[in-house]
Amino acid sequence: MAIPICRIELGSYAPHLSQLCAGFAMLQQRGMLTVEYAGLKNFRDEGLHRHNFMLEAKFDDGTVLAYDVEDGYAGPQQKELFDTQLGRVARYFRRSYDHRQHNGMRNRMKVRPLGLNFHVSCPGNFFDAERPDAPTARNANDFVSHNSYPFYKALFVTQLLDPDDVPGIEGEALDEIHAQNQQKIDILRACCAEFGERFFGGLEPSDYAQKCAPDLLLSAETCSKDAHLRRLRENYVCIAMQGLHGSNSWLMAECCAAGRALIIQPLRYAPQGNFARAQNYVMFASVEECTRRVRELLRSPSTVHRMEAANAAYYHAHVRPDSLVLQTLREAMPGRFPVVQV
Repeated sequence: MAIPICRIELGSYAPHLSQLCAGFAMLQQRGMLTVEYAGLKNFRDEGLHRHNFMLEAKFDDGTVLAYDVEDGYAGPQQKELFDTQLGRVARYFRRSYDHRQHNGMRNRMKVRPLGLNFHVSCPGNFFDAERPDAPTARNANDFVSHNSYPFYKALFVTQLLDPDDVPGIEGEALDEIHAQNQQKIDILRACCAEFGERFFGGLEPSDYAQKCAPDLLLSAETCSKDAHLRRLRENYVCIAMQGLHGSNSWLMAECCAAGRALIIQPLRYAPQGNFARAQNYVMFASVEECTRRVRELLRSPSTVHRMEAANAAYYHAHVRPDSLVLQTLREAMPGRFPVVQV
């Protein structure tokens, strides 16, 4: 069978897109694709998509696949416009996927969930080659570990989102940011008070965090990428909260790569594959419920071990860049990307 040829266009160089580009590059390195990078395209201004947090893959048989890494469903949805735009693609894979948002659309079945997103790359990634002055993302392999321990602590290092850094944010979305920031502060203080040395956490340094909760501020060195990677390999269970507009945070993907157990808020958006409650994570909706979940996991290393194994397996099947992209290709073009039985 001839190796498929794929032409890639990007809507922007947003770091959210680096994982997808790495996936296509890795599949080419595995001999499964020939990738031609065609540069940037202003999808929004050309009326092809509603925004530019997009990657399009055009195959030699005429198949067009769209990948949308937008945070949540930001701004007016304009369903009729979106429905019309879907007419030209075979599948539309969405990082933030909620099937209810597509009810009543003619092309709703073309919209499918994408896997967890994080800022990673790989050697030979065309995304990095086009951004010589930008910081290079970590290699996806840097996050991979699966260390189980007899004794655990809890980890919650987070950042406060300054509403002034989000253009046009108002109304319910603005209220949500303030509520999320306050809950982060309350969780950190509650966990520090209850778990003491069995908890490590705080806020990444920023002027906004300094203004809101100076007692919780961590140093820049403590929050460096190297320090973050070291902690992900240690005996922690990890607390992760939603990102902007309720999106799944990058920390969730990082924890899966590192084989860590997760304590998360209820998922607003479904990722691909079988990412399930009690199997891959436990949930909390309040500060009290978060501390209870921490307490339960710290008392049960065997539960943590099962969750660690499940998350490591989920990473290799659905989050690793080449696996993430390959899952979408097999769904959209099963004849060209069959599942190989070993």
